[in-house]
Amino acid sequence: MKTYSRSIALAALVVSSAAGCRDFLSGGELSNDPNRPQVVTNRNIFVGIQSATWALYNSDLSRLSALFTQQILGAQSQYIPLYQYAIDENVNVVINGA
Repeated sequence: MKTYSRSIALAALVVSSAAGCRDFLSGGELSNDPNRPQVVTNRNIFVGIQSATWALYNSDLSRLSALFTQQILGAQSQYIPLYQYAIDENVNVVINGA
C-alpha cells in the first residue's frame, strides 16, 4: 500500500510539474530588452553623450593633471605613488576613460 501511494504521489508531482512548464518568461514587459532598444530618440542619444562626456572629464584624467601640477594632495590609497611620481606598471589608474 505504501509503494502504491508513493507511486501516485510521484505521478501527481510529474503531471503537475509538466503542466506548470510553459513559457513564463515572455510576453508583455518581459519581451522588451531595455539594453537593446528598437527605436532610439534624439533624447536617448543626448543623454548617452552627456554621461560619456561627464565620465571622461570627471575621471582620473582631471585628478592626475591636478596631482602633477600640485594643485591637490594625493594622500589616498591609489594616488600616493602618483603624487610621489612613482609611476610603473603596477599603478592602476584609467587615463583614457575606457
